[in-house]
Amino acid sequence: MASPPVAPPPVLRSVPPPPPPAPAVVTPETAALSSSTLAELYFRQGFVDKAIEVYQQLLQRGPENERSRARLGELRALLAPSVPPTVVPPAAAAAPEDERTTRRRAIESAIARLEDLLVTIRRNAPATGPR
Repeated sequence: MASPPVAPPPVLRSVPPPPPPAPAVVTPETAALSSSTLAELYFRQGFVDKAIEVYQQLLQRGPENERSRARLGELRALLAPSVPPTVVPPAAAAAPEDERTTRRRAIESAIARLEDLLVTIRRNAPATGPR
């Protein structure tokens, strides 16, 4: 008896290489996310000045970005020198009007910055129900 015929080996065909990956689509939203993410990384590492620079660049690209504008204000308020409350000794009560006016303006400026920061915090805070 004859042995069954042996099938020829399969023919190897070359497989075309896969197409190159599509370039990443950068939308304004993803660009903003990466920039704000970078700024927050700088902030968490203690580089507040670099975080401020990133937010400034972000606002140059998109001046309508209120979230970045608010965060930039918060970071600037952190860097602003605060005026500690002071007790005026009796001798200083007779200080010239110029010095008292300067001190008062500095205190009013600090209060205004803190009030702006509070408004920003309240605006960006998630709603948790009635207050």
